[in-house]
Amino acid sequence: MKFSEFWLREFIKIKIDRKTLINQLTINAGLEVESIKPVSINFKKIVIGKVINCIKNKDIKNKYIINIDIASKNIINIISNFFCKKNTYVVVAKSGAILPSGKIIKTFYNKNYISEGILCSFFDIGIYEYSNILIELPNNSPIGYDFYKYFKLNDYILKINTPHNRSDTLSLLGIARELSAINNCSIINYKKKIILKKNNDKIKIKIKALEACPNYTGRIINNVNLKVNTPLWMKEKLRRSDLYSNNLINNITNYVLLELGQPIQIFFKNFINKKLIIRMAKKNEKFIFNKKKIIIKSSNTLVISDNKKILTIAGISNNLKLNKNCSIYDLLITSAFFNPKYILKNFNQYKLKNSPTLDRYIKGIDPSIQIYAIEHITDLFIKICGGEPGPIINIKNKSFFKKEFFIKFNRKNLYNVLGYYIPNKKIKEILNNLGYKIKKINSEWKVKIPKWRFDIKIKEDLIEDIARIYGYDNISKIKIKKLLNYSYIPKENNSLLQVKNLLINRGYQEIITYSFVNPKIQNLLHPKIKSCSILNPISKEMSVMRVSLLTGLINTLIYNYKRQQKNIRLFESGLRFIPNLKKKLKVQEDLMLSGIIFGERFNEHWDLPNNFIDFYDIKGDLEDIFQLIGILENIELKKTTYSFLHPKKSAKIYFKNKLIGYIGMIHPFLEKKFDLNNNIFVFEFIWKKFFKKQITKLSNISRFPYNRRDISIILKENISASEIINECKKINENKLIDINLFDIYRGKNIKNGFKSFSISFILQSYTHTLKENEITLIINKYISILKKKFQVFLRD
Repeated sequence: MKFSEFWLREFIKIKIDRKTLINQLTINAGLEVESIKPVSINFKKIVIGKVINCIKNKDIKNKYIINIDIASKNIINIISNFFCKKNTYVVVAKSGAILPSGKIIKTFYNKNYISEGILCSFFDIGIYEYSNILIELPNNSPIGYDFYKYFKLNDYILKINTPHNRSDTLSLLGIARELSAINNCSIINYKKKIILKKNNDKIKIKIKALEACPNYTGRIINNVNLKVNTPLWMKEKLRRSDLYSNNLINNITNYVLLELGQPIQIFFKNFINKKLIIRMAKKNEKFIFNKKKIIIKSSNTLVISDNKKILTIAGISNNLKLNKNCSIYDLLITSAFFNPKYILKNFNQYKLKNSPTLDRYIKGIDPSIQIYAIEHITDLFIKICGGEPGPIINIKNKSFFKKEFFIKFNRKNLYNVLGYYIPNKKIKEILNNLGYKIKKINSEWKVKIPKWRFDIKIKEDLIEDIARIYGYDNISKIKIKKLLNYSYIPKENNSLLQVKNLLINRGYQEIITYSFVNPKIQNLLHPKIKSCSILNPISKEMSVMRVSLLTGLINTLIYNYKRQQKNIRLFESGLRFIPNLKKKLKVQEDLMLSGIIFGERFNEHWDLPNNFIDFYDIKGDLEDIFQLIGILENIELKKTTYSFLHPKKSAKIYFKNKLIGYIGMIHPFLEKKFDLNNNIFVFEFIWKKFFKKQITKLSNISRFPYNRRDISIILKENISASEIINECKKINENKLIDINLFDIYRGKNIKNGFKSFSISFILQSYTHTLKENEITLIINKYISILKKKFQVFLRD
């Protein structure tokens, strides 16, 4: 949300400087001030003038000689391309003026005629959002006055990100309400306007979906002139908020939206058949919206219709098309409070384009402000366009407005959370300024929650409001005096610490990321896994719980890559959250260990080749982890088909035949999506499955020599090396002390669909030196079992 600082200050009189204002919005109100930019570059000697005369001169082609009063001793002359009517108020850069571009205006002569300045367009003063035409000011503008000050160009534009659950701050009124509580002063621009009706013209409004639409308000304004221009003061406020358009109706509705946070919808009265109905649509019902045919997908679609047709889907602002031959219209102006969940359904079902209006409906608006919004916009229409207002029609779901939400809390609750004493008087003052109604009952406070505060659910929310308005910096630090009891550190934590040290020694860096992640990125990585949504997320990018640590690792890698980091190795340990109805909180939490590597194998060096990391680099790291824990022999890697991993460079990780994780290269499609040039390799596994570190068993060393025998076998392509080696290990032969795959061959003399493995066997006895016939019998036993199990045959 963008707005001008001066516009905000129109709502509240606070004598604080800009820096203090920003600090209060950030620290006390909890709003993120993303940027602060000046409205304009400063310029000098540009003033307001009044046209005395404008004459086309025959001696100078396509030029006018204009006499202008700038409240100086003499009337000045300007030669210009612009034609000006007499008594028009214009902006003059007189001789010696400095434009925002740095250009200095000088007096010049053209065929003996003097020009002592220029008439300014918006382009000349550095405002490019308007067309490059002459600036014309209202007739009451002060002649000779500095235009920079008159147009309030010493203003600043604030861009603010509001928390997802604080929809009440999506308006200047809401932000002013926060500042009034922080500074203990009143809002000055929130006055209940009452516009007297000039006729009895009204339309019947009927709500058939009271749960979805508890409040709907409307009023007819007849004889509205829509051919007038948007006033300059309104244009400029909207321009500074990035909401200015050439459409007068859009400008007026956006103005009210920014001030009050209430969307306004306008219909042509003559287009409505008899009455307005807010209802649920019928499945397959059709209607035309912005020249497009829309078919209703389901019966839970909230729509606005008349007796014959659907006018629009609830939550969408309809763009009214004006008739070129007509200037006077009869309008129906409406404001509504819709239940946010129904607008969200509409948004998801029809893939609606997000807009400031839709965003406010989804997050929730003040259900008590609809009538005031109608009065406010009626006042604007009458002042700008004229018109004759009829009576206000307000339809309410009375049971909704009778519901009042109270929270009880006491001083003990407050002290337990804050550990600090705040006087009763100050607590009352803060809550009253924020719109709460408070009663003291015995030793408790009973607090009525304002209807616009959708985020207040429990007493801790109230205490948070009190603390932030009171000021966190005003709560003094208290030293805690307590005997520290050192708890026993479980073995599994020791093992994890050792693994972390191992990874750090191998060049990895440990990171800690949020458990809340971006649903779009998570769905790309894990499309088949459901995630837990956050009820009141900090932002849309942090609206679901992570189902894997991989999302955070990839985000961190992308962040570092964009900052010219070439070689990246990261790891993280933490919880993932999988929905599981059988668990206590319907969520299964697993402790995970994840890693990611990217870039070159070595840092740049004159004596080292520039080779990129491959699958075997991360596989080696993973094997070292399992070797340290002492479970490498029980680990098996099998081919996998995860959608986010490369189908030929990835594997599932099994511990004692139980799936615990995966390892592999990120799919090339996702690498392009993330705009990364090189391959990314990752691993992730569940830690708790084998956190008990295996105790190494010691035995005597044989004093007899060992013998090595190598065999080469040909087998089918789909059989893995681990299957062969694990099968050999199962054979109860105590003379085998080691087995190793040292070569894989595909090529000449090997059929398609087959490959060759070369395996070494290390044999040793504790009682004697092995003879050749004993060694041959042992090797033949292995070959026989492999032939029977896998149909292998010896390579010549």
